[in-house]
Amino acid sequence: MLKRDTKALLLNSFFELASSKPINKITVREISENCGVTSQTFYNHFNDKYSLLFWAHDKWVDKISQLYSNGEIPVEEALRRYINGFARNGDFIINACRNTDGPDSYKWYAAECLASVIKGYVIKKTNVEDIPFEIRFYISMYGVGITAMIFKWLRDEKPISDTDLAKYILKAMPEDLRKYCDVNKS
Repeated sequence: MLKRDTKALLLNSFFELASSKPINKITVREISENCGVTSQTFYNHFNDKYSLLFWAHDKWVDKISQLYSNGEIPVEEALRRYINGFARNGDFIINACRNTDGPDSYKWYAAECLASVIKGYVIKKTNVEDIPFEIRFYISMYGVGITAMIFKWLRDEKPISDTDLAKYILKAMPEDLRKYCDVNKS
């Protein structure tokens, strides 16, 4: 079995178990046994169930950020696709938000990951390593805000479309950050 197939198998097992059990109550042994592999096989790929969760998050975020960073999609489309990644697995995401905390908090991981993507884009666009504190602050605040609003949107059972949510989130971007993210080009 290929590494990628094993990782996908483990992730699908995790999703399946999380459909009926809080994430913080699921064990590596359960994830492994549910998909017919040993716990050692799990540990050959991941440190723990949270690293599996974060790997899955990174996998789809990296695809979107590459498309945006390469200029293949505008910022609004990148954000809409990001929102849809959460929506496709809404129940799992809500479970992850409610049942992870501390260093394993999915909410904080997602916010930090998004801020890192934005920061990377700003560095690439400006060709500088030292982003001013004010812009770093806006990036961090915006990453936390976007993440919180998407989780609220999921919890509230998506009261508006993903396209409208993306538009509102972009309108809320701090003015000093807009010029780095090509917001007016979308």
